[in-house]
Amino acid sequence: MIFRSHASVDGCWRLLLLALFAGRLDGIRTMKVATSDDVPAEMAKRHLICLYTRDFSDTAELRRTRQHLRAVGFMGKLTYKADYQTAMDIYDKNPWKIKASIMTE
Repeated sequence: MIFRSHASVDGCWRLLLLALFAGRLDGIRTMKVATSDDVPAEMAKRHLICLYTRDFSDTAELRRTRQHLRAVGFMGKLTYKADYQTAMDIYDKNPWKIKASIMTE
């Protein structure tokens, strides 16, 4: 997961698309970006960009994907969250105190 401000999300999305189509993001299967209509009002100032990999349990692939993202300019915090965590409503500060991501670096 990559979070970007409203002002920078378009440029970030463009960079990701160009890198994906140029074959520089090996491991990424698909991507999506949340519009401001998709998020609660308190988060409307930032956008979530989701990148999907082939296998969330393959930590070597996750690390390679992170390296590819770093190589195209994403130096900030990168968080990996599996779809099952979202499907089960496991978010930060959940009542079960279950970690909401697999990897954050």
